[in-house]
Amino acid sequence: MSRRAILVPLLALAGVLAVLAFARPEPVACAADGADFLSQKGCKKCHFKQAKSWKKTVHAKALDCLKPGANAEAKTKAGLSVDTDYTKDPKCLKCHVTGYGQTGGYPEVKDAWNEDEQKLAKNNGGVGCESCHGAGSKYGPYKKDHEEYKRADVVALGLAVPVTADNCTGCHNKNSPTGPKPYVFDFEKMKANAEAIHAHVPLKHEH
Repeated sequence: MSRRAILVPLLALAGVLAVLAFARPEPVACAADGADFLSQKGCKKCHFKQAKSWKKTVHAKALDCLKPGANAEAKTKAGLSVDTDYTKDPKCLKCHVTGYGQTGGYPEVKDAWNEDEQKLAKNNGGVGCESCHGAGSKYGPYKKDHEEYKRADVVALGLAVPVTADNCTGCHNKNSPTGPKPYVFDFEKMKANAEAIHAHVPLKHEH
C-alpha cells in the first residue's frame, strides 16, 4: 500500500475527530494544577453578598432549564425534546453545573449517587462561582488565612478573573443548541447584566 493511500484516510479521520471535539460547548474553568472544587457552599462562607445575589441569576438556575418541561419554547425552537430529562446528559451538564465530574464538583451521572455525591450535586447545581473563577481549594483557604494578601497571590494559586470573553465562550458559543443564530456573545453587555452575574462588592484592601 502506498504512503498516500495510508495518509489520506488518517487525515480524514483527524478531520472528523476535530469536528466531534467542537460539537458541544466546553466550559473554561476547571481544576487546574490539582485544585479541587469547594462548591457554592464553600465560597459562600466568605462571599455572602455575592452568593445571595447570585441565587437570583439565570446562571444559578442553569440546571433547572434542563429538566423535563422547562424552557419549552427555546427547546422546541432548537429541535430538542421538551419532555426529555437533560439533567442526565453529560454533554449538557458540562455547561449547566459547576465542576462536572471533577473532585469536589458535580458528580458524574450514574444509576444512583451515594450520600456524599448527593450533597455535591446539591451544592454544585447551576453555573456557580468556580465555573467562572476556577476550582478554589488552593486560593480559597489562602485568602482566609492571609488577611494582607494581594489579588496577584490568589491568581497565582488558580483564581480566574473574568476580564475577557475567553472566560465565558467555552459555553457561550455557536455550539449552544438553544442559543440565537447567528450567535454573538457580547461580553461587556453580559458583564453588566445584573440578572446574569452576582453583585460586585468592592475589595477591602488596596490591590
